[in-house]
Amino acid sequence: MTLKARRFLTSAATLAILSTTSALWAQATIGPGAAPAKPIAAKDVMAAFVKADVNNDGKLDMVEAKAVPGLVARFKQVDTDADGTISKAEFEKAFM
Repeated sequence: MTLKARRFLTSAATLAILSTTSALWAQATIGPGAAPAKPIAAKDVMAAFVKADVNNDGKLDMVEAKAVPGLVARFKQVDTDADGTISKAEFEKAFM
């Protein structure tokens, strides 16, 4: 795959992730006792993970995490096993 094609796919994936994950972050940052605007379906959470995992290794590294709004800022918190990547289980736990 050419660099230009890879950049295009990364940009397209980023746009798709932004549209899918905005509600995830809204729910994750709501204070105690506040109800989210609408519930987030598990399929939407996992769709955001799959879209961000551009190399399809089942984990998000710091570069891939940049495609999910706000994830870089919370990377260490979500990476509960401190292995430098976010697994599907860690991602799901953080947003569900």
